[in-house]
Amino acid sequence: KLTQLPWATQALPVLQNLKLSSYAQKGMLLVREIEKLKPGSDTYREKQLAHLLAIANHEQRVVLQKLIYDDPAFAAWLQRQRAAQNAADTILERSSSWPPQYVDETSQRWPCSPKPYCHRWNWCLPPPVKPATPS
Repeated sequence: KLTQLPWATQALPVLQNLKLSSYAQKGMLLVREIEKLKPGSDTYREKQLAHLLAIANHEQRVVLQKLIYDDPAFAAWLQRQRAAQNAADTILERSSSWPPQYVDETSQRWPCSPKPYCHRWNWCLPPPVKPATPS
């Protein structure tokens, strides 16, 4: 039974006892549409993607946002993580090439692997260029 799970007393009130969200409802309605389509067709894949996005929105906006990201203790931890990440990012060599390259203690360059998502920077966008300040 759901209410007997170890996390139920804390999480269920925050999640309004898992009340159906518009995102989850949209995702479930898309399942009905997908089941009527020919597998592999363009429309089938489009509906699958729409379903995935609806369920992902439910997970992020309805569940994780309320349970985790709105928690002050987690927000403080996340702020410390971001500060540590910013400090770690200073070890990257500044260059005009993208993605960035690691620099080891002997200043040897180690280029990123060509495989996608080989490390955490492959999915990031380059930092925005700051406009020059008028003097």
